[in-house]
Amino acid sequence: MIRFKTYYLLFALLGLLIVPGCEKKTEVKTPSSETKLTAIVFAANDSFPGLKDAEFKVDFSSDTAIVYNPDSLPVGTRIDSVVATFYFSTNIGYARFWSYLDTTIILTSDTLNFTPQPCYLHVVSEDMKHERDYKIYVNVHTVDPDLYVWSRTREHLIPQNCDVHAENLRDTVLLFTHDGISTALYRSTDGKEWSGPVQVTGLPRGVNIRQICKGKDLLYYAEGQTLYTSLTGAEWTAVNCSGLGLNMQSALFYYNDSVWTLAKDMTTNELWFTTMKEGKLPAKQMQIGVLNRYCRTAGERFPVSDFSAITFIGQSGRRRAMVMGGYDTEGQPLNSRWNLEWVDTDTTAGYYRLENFTIEQPEFSAITGAALVWYDYKMLLFGALENGATITQHPVLESIDEGMNWTVPDSAQNKLPEEFTTRQRQAIVITKDKAILLIGGQNHTTSFTDVWRGKKNSIDWY
Repeated sequence: MIRFKTYYLLFALLGLLIVPGCEKKTEVKTPSSETKLTAIVFAANDSFPGLKDAEFKVDFSSDTAIVYNPDSLPVGTRIDSVVATFYFSTNIGYARFWSYLDTTIILTSDTLNFTPQPCYLHVVSEDMKHERDYKIYVNVHTVDPDLYVWSRTREHLIPQNCDVHAENLRDTVLLFTHDGISTALYRSTDGKEWSGPVQVTGLPRGVNIRQICKGKDLLYYAEGQTLYTSLTGAEWTAVNCSGLGLNMQSALFYYNDSVWTLAKDMTTNELWFTTMKEGKLPAKQMQIGVLNRYCRTAGERFPVSDFSAITFIGQSGRRRAMVMGGYDTEGQPLNSRWNLEWVDTDTTAGYYRLENFTIEQPEFSAITGAALVWYDYKMLLFGALENGATITQHPVLESIDEGMNWTVPDSAQNKLPEEFTTRQRQAIVITKDKAILLIGGQNHTTSFTDVWRGKKNSIDWY
C-alpha cells in the first residue's frame, strides 16, 4: 500500500509539471494568410560572377504578380541551374515553382532552371486559405552591352583628295568637303543614307573647313578680320570685324553659352580666347600668350591649326572643353592637351581655369589631325599623325580621366574591323541615334572616301 501511494504521488507531481506545458501549447499563433513574395536571391557562382548581383522587383498591379530583374544579367550568363532562395513576408504553407520543363516544391534554397520565360511560382498561405501566382522573368543580355558594332555604310561617298569636316546641326549631320578650290556639303541623319553634294556659297576660296564649329543655332568660321555664319551650312554670311583690332585664327567650340574663337591682338601680337553670344561680335575673354613659339616653352604653346577641340561635362559635373595637339604658328606639332574649365564659386560669379595636362606628362606624343569625341562618358581618339611623321599605331584610343591618360580599348569590346585603315584628318560626328561616324581622312599614300558607323550596344538603353 505504501508503494502504491508513492507511485500515486509521483504521478501527481508529474501531472502538475505537465499541465503548464500543455497550457502553453494551446496558445497557438494564428496561421498567416499572407502570400507575399519579397525577394529572390541568387547564390554566387564562380563561373558567372554577376549572378549574385541580380536584384528583382515584384509588381503586384495585376492578379498575377510579375517578378523581374530590371538590370539584365551579363551576356552569356547561364540560368539553367541557379541556386535560388525565395523570401516571403511571413510563413507560408508551401510554394510550387514550375515551368513547362519541371515542377518543384520550394523548400529553403533550391537549384532551379529559369531558362523558360516566364517561369511560375504558386504560393499557398500558411492557413491554406489563400493563394497567389507569380510570373518570373530572369533577364539576360542577349548582346554584350559594352560592345561597339562597326560597319562601313558607304565605300565611296566623297571625292578623293578632300579635306573633310562634320557637324550635327539640329539632328542632321552636315559633312563639308573642300578640294582646294570649292566647298561642298552632304547631309544625313544616320550616316547610312546621304543627300548631296551641294555647292557651298559665301565662304572664302581657301577655307579651312576643319575649323568650322557649331554654336547653339548657327555654324561659325573665323578667318582674319571676318567672321562667317550660316544657318544651313550651304549659304554663309560674312561679318566684318575689322574694327576689333583682332586677327582671328579659328573658331573653336560652343562653350558655356558662348562661341569661342582664337584671335591675335594685331597691336601686341598676343594670343587671346575671344567669346561672343550668338548674333554678337567677338570680345577678348582670356589671354593665352604671345603668338610666337620662341617666347614660350614648347609645353605652353597653343595650336592654331589641325588641333582637335571638344566640349563635355566632366566627372565633377563641371563644364569642360579640351583643345588637343595641332600645329603652332611656326608649323611645329604640339603634344599639348589644353583643358578649359568653368568653376562656379559661392563668393563670385565664377571663373575660367586653363590647364595643360601635358605639363605633367611631357612624354605624351605630339599629335595632329586626330578625330576626338566625347562618347559614353569617356573620350575616344581615332587616328592622328604622331610627331609629324607617322600615323598612330592604334586606330582608336580611349581616356576615362578626361584626357589625362590614354589606353587602347579592350579589343573584345571596341575594335574597328580589319578592313579599316588607320588614318588621320578624318571627320567625326555623333548622329541623332547616338552612333559615331568616321568619314574620309588620309594616310601617307591614300585619301579615303568611305563612311564608317559605330555604336555601343547599350548607349541608348538608358
